[in-house]
Amino acid sequence: MAATQPFAPTEHAQGVAHVDMRFASAWRRARLTVDERIARGRAARQETPRSSHSQWRPSADRPDPLALLEEQSVGRVADLIPIRYGRMLVSPFTFFRGAARRAHS
Repeated sequence: MAATQPFAPTEHAQGVAHVDMRFASAWRRARLTVDERIARGRAARQETPRSSHSQWRPSADRPDPLALLEEQSVGRVADLIPIRYGRMLVSPFTFFRGAARRAHS
């Protein structure tokens, strides 16, 4: 795969010639070779170097995460809220699972 076109479909990408190759589902369908996957990883690292991960800043209009949790507690049984928060402390998975917002119907 050419280094100048890291996301271009290849002869291995049967039937996905017009797929945007930057998305994971397209990668899976493309059945890329090991060398092509390595080239993709290097191209992605050029676009987003590891050092840029420490420079994240929340957007100005981002809602306060604690306020969102408190908002979700409205209408819940008050005695069960501390249990919910305690369960969220177990691991990052349980935190994010417990913090998932309910769909408003």
